[in-house]
Amino acid sequence: MKKIILFFVLSISFLSFQLHAQQNVSISDVNSTPDASSVLDISSTTKGLLIPRVALTATNIGTPITLPATSMLVYNTATAGLSPNNVIPGYYYNAGTPAAPNWLRMNAGSAGGTEWKLLGNSGTNASSNFLGTIDAVDIVFRTNNTEKMRIMSGGNVGIGTATPAQKLDVIGNLQFSQALMPNSNAGTAGQVLISQGANTAPIWAAGGGPSGITVYTSGSGLYTPPAGTKSIIVQLVGAGGAGGAGNYWYSPVGQNNIVGAGGGAGGYCLGVISNVSGSYAYNVGIGGICTAAASNQVGVAGGSGSSTTFGGLFSANGGVGGISMNGSGNRYQAGGAGGTASGGLVNLVGSQGGAATSGGVTFGGGYRLGQTGNGGASFFGSGGQGATVTGSSVPGANGVAPGSGGSGCGADSNNQGSINTAVAPYTPFGPGGSGANGIIIIYEFN
Repeated sequence: MKKIILFFVLSISFLSFQLHAQQNVSISDVNSTPDASSVLDISSTTKGLLIPRVALTATNIGTPITLPATSMLVYNTATAGLSPNNVIPGYYYNAGTPAAPNWLRMNAGSAGGTEWKLLGNSGTNASSNFLGTIDAVDIVFRTNNTEKMRIMSGGNVGIGTATPAQKLDVIGNLQFSQALMPNSNAGTAGQVLISQGANTAPIWAAGGGPSGITVYTSGSGLYTPPAGTKSIIVQLVGAGGAGGAGNYWYSPVGQNNIVGAGGGAGGYCLGVISNVSGSYAYNVGIGGICTAAASNQVGVAGGSGSSTTFGGLFSANGGVGGISMNGSGNRYQAGGAGGTASGGLVNLVGSQGGAATSGGVTFGGGYRLGQTGNGGASFFGSGGQGATVTGSSVPGANGVAPGSGGSGCGADSNNQGSINTAVAPYTPFGPGGSGANGIIIIYEFN
């Protein structure tokens, strides 16, 4: 027994001497000499190396290992942490320091995402392989460590901006070497892009000046484009409203003029038909009119203008007639509202008619004079201009530019000195100015 123990001790002593002398170790299930270039040479044809398995909590935390050494290798078994420091199962090594760990995940095949190589990949599958994220995090592209492009998690792409507001948002100049193709249409030589409004692709239309212009200032009918016309741009304005008619009002405390407000202007519409076909019905709006006041104490509102339409596509409505002060003396009265428009690329509301004001000026025996309202200005120019009531009735001025409103009419102060509520007949006063007719202007392009 003593001989056996002595042999074992001598064997261990010999082994320790060999390890120290060679300074490398071989672990093998067969008799194997360690490779001279290795510190530890593990070899087997039937077994593998099992790396320690731990449950990491985040890439920047050492737990559950205390002060993990730089280059320490573990197999993480946990799915834990919050982006961007979250971990998933796989091999990790510490690229940081013991005090400030930085666990980096090693490539783990398809389960963790095969790396994309700098010199290109082969054998990829477009249905399963991709560049991107699997969580709601943006992708940032940098050069010289400065962001140049970003794909947001919501799908917007920004070049030169980190907060793209559209599917493609570019801050900077764009250069095209080939065709720009809205709706797969490259257009033809000489055409220009025309907007169709929000959420609609622009269209190509003839560029340069128009080949012809057609203008309608009254009436209705059919417009047939001249031969060779490919597209048209249409401008139309609704008719203006008339101004209100003036009168007077007698009260025990004084006599007061009644003055009319101005009529509103017609709306403005600009529309484009990129591919003309057949004929188009049109109608030019007629300006509103106003009748004279027939008795005291009652003003007369101006008539509204009618609508101008084209092809059942575009419409510019007429302005509203101006109102008049009735029944209780001098008071502020707003002018008629401007007409609206619809159907075009540009739809503008006409100007409101001017207000009727009074009470600021006296005439003879305490009669209060007022200011008649101006007619609303249309897209093409001004309306009728109102005037301060003097000693006689001031008829309203008609609208000047197409679609503009007429001004209001004032009262006749000269007739009020001997008039009271018991005396008749009453002198009628003039009407408010008429609104101007609408207009249609058609620009034709070959």
